[in-house]
Amino acid sequence: MVGAALLVLTAPATVSAAIALRIQGAGPVLRRSPRLGRDGVPFDLYQFRTMRDGDGGPHLTAVGGFLRRFSLDHLPMLVNVVRGDLALVGPRPTEPDRVDLADPRWRTVLSVRPGLVSYAILVLRGRYNAASAHTRLALEVRYTRMAGVGVDLRLLGRAAAAIVTSRGNVKAGTPRAHR
Repeated sequence: MVGAALLVLTAPATVSAAIALRIQGAGPVLRRSPRLGRDGVPFDLYQFRTMRDGDGGPHLTAVGGFLRRFSLDHLPMLVNVVRGDLALVGPRPTEPDRVDLADPRWRTVLSVRPGLVSYAILVLRGRYNAASAHTRLALEVRYTRMAGVGVDLRLLGRAAAAIVTSRGNVKAGTPRAHR
């Protein structure tokens, strides 16, 4: 229900972003990316398309840069929340080719529904993309072991604060101590 409410509340921004992307003409408005959900069940993660294919590879579009700067490219993921693919809080949804199902740590991470808000991203913030896969996985395993309503509410509060203090982009902020 919370996901549906957020989808309604963010509808003006979502529609505006979709119109801007369509006017820019960078291809389809939405990007579907295969991910693994709870128990390793595959699903398509929805995001706004922010890149354009061109000579030398993909390039960030002007509208795409704005959407990424304020994390608005993730608004379509609320559809995944409403569909039940994502929880509001959980491990970051991961591409199938990055998951080793033989690794017990990955089986632990996949034992819960992935989330719109990720503990690993909140902890690492600006260092998330530079952090090793081992570090990110360890943080996601840690989340699965401490997950619960109280923890999830605190993480949602931290995510809201991070969005405000980083002007919309959680990954742009300063890394936090593990709590």
